[in-house]
Amino acid sequence: MKINQTVQASHLYQMQSQPSETQKSDNVSTSIQGTSASVRISSAGRNAEHNWQAIADKYDVTNISTYERGAMTAELLENKLISSTEGLSLMAPLSINANPETKINFLDIMQKGFEAAKSNGTSQKQIELMKSTVNTLHQLHALAGNKDNNT
Repeated sequence: MKINQTVQASHLYQMQSQPSETQKSDNVSTSIQGTSASVRISSAGRNAEHNWQAIADKYDVTNISTYERGAMTAELLENKLISSTEGLSLMAPLSINANPETKINFLDIMQKGFEAAKSNGTSQKQIELMKSTVNTLHQLHALAGNKDNNT
């Protein structure tokens, strides 16, 4: 088949781009100045969003014990929401003498540690890990905050 017009090529592309009925996803369509685009959200994506929210609902990263951090980290890892390296960062003991039942503002401690590491010549790889860990904690805190705003 020979295509000699842009309209024919566009029509052919649209036919190939149509999702099949067997795909398990939600379709979101939008139109911008005569053009349209669609985004498919996979079941895994919807599950991940639900899992983030469920974990954020359980744990307050601004008032959390070492035991709770362990449980939270296990859930994040089990749901493949963080890497194993980030899991180790979340579980690293803050002090050898700390009581594992004492609740602390873990988000604040990690944020301050990240800021100090950036200004103290810490390796780029370690800074990236700390940044990822702090971002995870911020995400959990924000999701917990959204829950409060919706009730």
